[in-house]
Amino acid sequence: MKFLKTKTALFSIAILFSTGLIFATLQLPYLFDNWIQHAFKFPGFDQASSTLQMSKSDLYFQYLHIKTIGLVCLIITFLLVIIGLVTNKLNLSVLGAVALFVPIFGHFTVTMFFLAGLSFLRFLWIPFTGLSPLIMRLGDILLIPNNWIQEAGKLFNVDLQFSTSVIFISSGVLLFVIGVYNWFNTKFNKGNVVTAWTYKISRHPQYLGWIIWSYGLYLLPVDAQKRVWSYHDSLPLLLTIMIIITISLFEELKMTRKYGDEYRKFKARTAFMFPLPDFLKKIIKHPVRLFYGDYELDKKGKILSFIGYYTILLMGASYIFLSIKDPAFSNKLTQARHEKKMGEYIETLKTSENRRAKDIAAMELSNYGDMAVIPLSGMLSECNTSTNNFVIRTLGEIGNPIVCPEIYNAYKENEVELSYELIMAIGKLRCHLFEEELISEIKNPDSKVKSYAAWYLGQIKSQDAVQPLLKNYPQKEKYTQLAFLEAIGKIGDRAALGLLIQELKNEDKEIVEAAIIALAHMGAKETIVPLSSLLNHEDWEIRIYANQAIKNLGK
Repeated sequence: MKFLKTKTALFSIAILFSTGLIFATLQLPYLFDNWIQHAFKFPGFDQASSTLQMSKSDLYFQYLHIKTIGLVCLIITFLLVIIGLVTNKLNLSVLGAVALFVPIFGHFTVTMFFLAGLSFLRFLWIPFTGLSPLIMRLGDILLIPNNWIQEAGKLFNVDLQFSTSVIFISSGVLLFVIGVYNWFNTKFNKGNVVTAWTYKISRHPQYLGWIIWSYGLYLLPVDAQKRVWSYHDSLPLLLTIMIIITISLFEELKMTRKYGDEYRKFKARTAFMFPLPDFLKKIIKHPVRLFYGDYELDKKGKILSFIGYYTILLMGASYIFLSIKDPAFSNKLTQARHEKKMGEYIETLKTSENRRAKDIAAMELSNYGDMAVIPLSGMLSECNTSTNNFVIRTLGEIGNPIVCPEIYNAYKENEVELSYELIMAIGKLRCHLFEEELISEIKNPDSKVKSYAAWYLGQIKSQDAVQPLLKNYPQKEKYTQLAFLEAIGKIGDRAALGLLIQELKNEDKEIVEAAIIALAHMGAKETIVPLSSLLNHEDWEIRIYANQAIKNLGK
């Protein structure tokens, strides 16, 4: 009777723990994020909304050494995995795998600044993102099963994304907790090898449950929890799964050494993660056969070769998957497919009377990069002003300056008007051809026109614009002032030092920040003293920007 009560208690705890983990997965990110945002200070601006905000982000990153800290933490994370595997202290490797995965929680928050709140966890991946826009997506092959499920749902006009995610999360948690219960129950009864319940179908139900849970968490859709920015994270998920599988295989070496034939018999009758036909097992183990002449993963070297082989294979498969799916990663084999789809978007842009359809087509075309430049630039002489605004915007997003002469000719022939889309595009493209026209717009009574003109002149670093900018510097229009200050800083003419130093005393926080950024761009060491007066400023962001600007000037 006492034994039954103990089993019932353990099982009840397992079920309660499962329910708690499911709730925690779906709700704790919200609660934790809210607490962090109230407990700690983070910048309140959208770091990608303008070049000025990007400059502020750079100073913020430099001051807090975020990239360096991210790199150090990433190295420590991988060292934990390696040390754990080398020394057989596999708990260290598990800790490293969890650390690599935890930043995924940073996506499930709603903030303007991408490292605010729970998003701060993502600093660990910053070294990855600096390598290539592709690198963080080299685990996208893992999305294929989910894509199949969603396509099946579309046949019945049903969105299955949230339900799919919850099913994975729930089943993963349940499998994990029942596995833990079985393990505790066996150890409680002084057994050696766990063989009950889930251990009859899997030698590692806890690890399998963790993998399924993490996959479900990764799939949580936008309407369940808001993913901040288009920040891809399939590579860390893939690496985490491969590390967990490595740990599982290393554990089997330990168990075999410790329990001998008892564990070998258990291995013979129970699947590694889940049951598979024998022929499929041999196919999966083909690299071991290829490199070592047998199918046994009975040595650390074999395991590492096996895992390394599949990690590279899956990353390569992810690249192929991306090259088919995303035109940004097109290659010779997939180019024809993407050109056909691109032609459809071009036709929509040319002929559709629906403005929203044109907008979507233009946004899609920006993903085609240089492939779309010639077809788009050729449209400038064929389409009306409304369509050309979309074309110009897309060419600016693509960012290939080769189109500058075509855009300028279209402007001169009145095929393109001097719209905000045009000014933004030629600023991004650094088109110097418009310099004279935009200098004249500095006097425009429309504050928005003046702001965009000033921003453009800063992007091309127009020396001829310095005096017009200083002479027409607005005294009341805040956002025009910000544009002028940014432009003056980018151009870097010392004639503007007096104005910038004066604006360090402005009562408006954003004006002061813009003046600091401008002085940091200028690199004038004589401004260190006036910047030093801000080191005791009541606003913490101003203190950070001033402090880092002084450090940069000192260099």
